[in-house]
Amino acid sequence: MLYRVEQRCRASGSPNLLPILSFGVTPLADRLLTADQLGGEEPFAPLTLVFCPDSALLQIQETVDPEVLFYAEYPYFSSVSKSLLNHFARSAQAIMASRPLGPQSLVVEAASNDGYMLRNFVERNIPVLGIDPARAPAEAAQKIGIPPSIRSSPENWRCNCATRARLPMSFWQTMSWRMCPISMVS
Repeated sequence: MLYRVEQRCRASGSPNLLPILSFGVTPLADRLLTADQLGGEEPFAPLTLVFCPDSALLQIQETVDPEVLFYAEYPYFSSVSKSLLNHFARSAQAIMASRPLGPQSLVVEAASNDGYMLRNFVERNIPVLGIDPARAPAEAAQKIGIPPSIRSSPENWRCNCATRARLPMSFWQTMSWRMCPISMVS
């Protein structure tokens, strides 16, 4: 299955989804085709924006299979953008200035990509956990000392986070993993 159409709100579970805008059927994000792939089939999926009045969440109704969306050659690496690196370095500085973070802390980032944000905490010996379903960026993060989870389902993230962070499973079970404001994570 390439994608599924969500019938309930990703935050509240309400079936009350109001269509806002259909972008039609679009190619998947970050699919940079090689010359050999140009003649082949490119994956497409609908892109429909819906609103849930019960949660006030604006969301994409379709969920693309993470194994398809974050394929082995997923090309997006946040660290190639110097302006992004600078922005997230400033953001990390602001976080560290406003909180007493240290070796006893744990900074967790979902969609951590290649460690563009977490590297700032690692440099100050603050433990981190990066969560990203794309294999290539997650492996790049590992090379700079960030232990990412490259699992694609929230259930696997929970188990992997609990193991890596040495926190009780009950801690992770109380967190809301249904919050997926975009269609990239199921």
